[in-house]
Amino acid sequence: MASNTFGSIVGELTALIDDLIVELNIRWKLHRELFQVDAYYSLFAKSGAGVWSVLGDALMDNVFMSASRLLDPAASCGRQNLSFEQIIKSLPRSSEQNQISDDYRRVKDRYDSTLKDWRNWKLSHNSLDVAKGALALRDVSFKDVASLIDGINALAHSLGLTIRNIDQTYVPAVANQDWVWRLIDVLKKGIRPSQD
Repeated sequence: MASNTFGSIVGELTALIDDLIVELNIRWKLHRELFQVDAYYSLFAKSGAGVWSVLGDALMDNVFMSASRLLDPAASCGRQNLSFEQIIKSLPRSSEQNQISDDYRRVKDRYDSTLKDWRNWKLSHNSLDVAKGALALRDVSFKDVASLIDGINALAHSLGLTIRNIDQTYVPAVANQDWVWRLIDVLKKGIRPSQD
């Protein structure tokens, strides 16, 4: 079995990181289904634009931070992190480890060019330069985020196959179950106040 080859600690780390990747994909799917549909914006404007704006931004910030944490260094501030780098660092040298390291570098480069500055100067810290407008952060498109998440999913898939011999996908298991359509229907019709 693959986990015996790489050790139970590495297999355990990979299983733990899989849970984080599933959570990332759930949040991303929620944002896509609710906040990336142009037709919903007029409904949001009529039913509390400020609330919807805060919710959409908070969810996207959470997606950014979840992706960022997966690409953290193996350790920071003297403590180990549960990150891809931690797992890759724990792998014995092999051609599989070299391929996974190459895949990791590609995903990390994509992260560095899209979300790293957002995480460092806006989400993790309140950069005075950003707040005063002296430093502008690069615009990040939904396509950029989707591409990064696809890379994270592919890297995790490779790790799962190599370390635990598991062919896993990271599509959220809980289906939409039409909750978005029910919510939109309620927003369109409104809710009548109860006659208590």
